[in-house]
Amino acid sequence: MASPVFTATQINVRSVNGLLFNNLTFVVNKGENWALVGESGSGKSALLQTIAGNFNITGGEVRYHFLMIILNSIPVTQII
Repeated sequence: MASPVFTATQINVRSVNGLLFNNLTFVVNKGENWALVGESGSGKSALLQTIAGNFNITGGEVRYHFLMIILNSIPVTQII
């Protein structure tokens, strides 16, 4: 089974102009390659900005699994 790197579960994303995504769910697994394609204005950049944390997620859950892997690899004495 593939290990997830990033998970978005039923997220709702809003911008100043209104609702961008409603109940969006997807998983990016380790070793996968993704391509975002679509017409101009279809939400490609908005999705990437959401993943980067630049848009407000008003519902659902986002998990950055890769961050936990990094944090768990650092000895506790270095975190403090």
